[in-house]
Amino acid sequence: INSVLLFNTTMAPESRHLQKIYGEEYYFSGKAWNDGYEDYNAYASKSKHPWSFMVPKILELKKGGKILDIGCALGHFLSFMPSSFEKYGTDVSEFAIESVKTTFPNVNAVPGDISAEKPFNEKFDVITAFDVLEHTLDLRSALRNINSMLKDEGVLIVAVPIASRIHHFFAALGKSFLTTMDSHLTLTTAKAWREIILPEHFDVLYEFSTTWGGRHIPKIDLFQIFILKKKL
Repeated sequence: INSVLLFNTTMAPESRHLQKIYGEEYYFSGKAWNDGYEDYNAYASKSKHPWSFMVPKILELKKGGKILDIGCALGHFLSFMPSSFEKYGTDVSEFAIESVKTTFPNVNAVPGDISAEKPFNEKFDVITAFDVLEHTLDLRSALRNINSMLKDEGVLIVAVPIASRIHHFFAALGKSFLTTMDSHLTLTTAKAWREIILPEHFDVLYEFSTTWGGRHIPKIDLFQIFILKKKL
C-alpha cells in the first residue's frame, strides 16, 4: 500500500464518552478478536508483554531519569523499567489508573486525555506512547502536549499501527482488528506518520517495523516504531 490512508472521525466523542469504551470490560472482555483485550493481565509477564522488548532499547538511550508512559493501561510496561527511573503513567481509563495505583504504588499515575490536557507539569527524559496515538481525539493537540512535556534532550518512543494489506485481510474475515476497532480513530501509513504527522513537533532519530512483540515478518508488519527527539 503506497497511498496515504487516513481515517479520522469528524465527530469524535468527547473525552468523558471514552470511559464507555475503556472500562473494565475493555481490558477483561473474556473474548478474543474484539475491540479490547481478552485478559490484559496476560501481559503481566515481561516475556508476553508486546512492548517489553523496548526496555533495552530505551536503556541504550537513557539509563535513568523521569519516564512517562502515555496510555499506560494497567501499568505493566512501567513495572519492567529499572528503579533508576522515576515512573509516571497516564491513561484516559479511570479503571486502568485505579488498577495501577493498587498494583504499582511506586508509579505516579493520573487519569487524563493527552489530546485535551497535559497530565503532569513535569518535564520527562523519556516518554512512551505504545499503541496510543491512533486512539486520540485530537492528534495534533496530543503531539503538541507531548512535545511540551519532553525535555530538550529527551526521547519519545511511539508505536502505531500502520495501514497494510494484512489488516484488510483480517477485516474481510470479520475479525475485529486494527482496521475495524471502534477505538481506532486514525489509521494511516508509516510514510504519513514520518512525513506529515510527526515532523511538526519531532525529528525522527530512527524507526523500524514490527509484527508483534518485536518480531519482524516482512510484508505483514503491523506496527511502526518511531524513536524521536524534540524539535526545538
